[in-house]
Amino acid sequence: MELEIKSYVGVGPIELGMSRDQVMHSVGKQPKQFFKGPKSVIATDNFGDLGFHVYYKNVSGEVCNAVEMFSPADPSFEGHRFINRSVNEILSWLKNLDPAVKIGDSGLTSYELGFGVYVPNISEAFNALVEAVIVFERDYYKK
Repeated sequence: MELEIKSYVGVGPIELGMSRDQVMHSVGKQPKQFFKGPKSVIATDNFGDLGFHVYYKNVSGEVCNAVEMFSPADPSFEGHRFINRSVNEILSWLKNLDPAVKIGDSGLTSYELGFGVYVPNISEAFNALVEAVIVFERDYYKK
């Protein structure tokens, strides 16, 4: 499933700020739900067969605040695809759009563009491949 990222708006048919019902309607199918971690209090929607998870926060009801995509989803930004591409290649391209891109222990994050890439082996090799992409709302990572 091709999913075009729109900075701080959403990805594909999913817009940040949508309710759980709106997300389900826009995707056109019922997700499975799970709790991402032991401290999670809001269920995550699992559209695993399409290659993405949808995260929610509670603001007078549950609203989408992030979407994480992985194969078989095919997320892209301005025509550039991410999944199974080397982190070095993505970093080269991304630095032209956001010189302040952050390099972390498990990937890259662009706070200017509102997305990050997950590369679990980034510390072992800078030619490691991108496994997932997350699109998030402003201040998603602020605690």
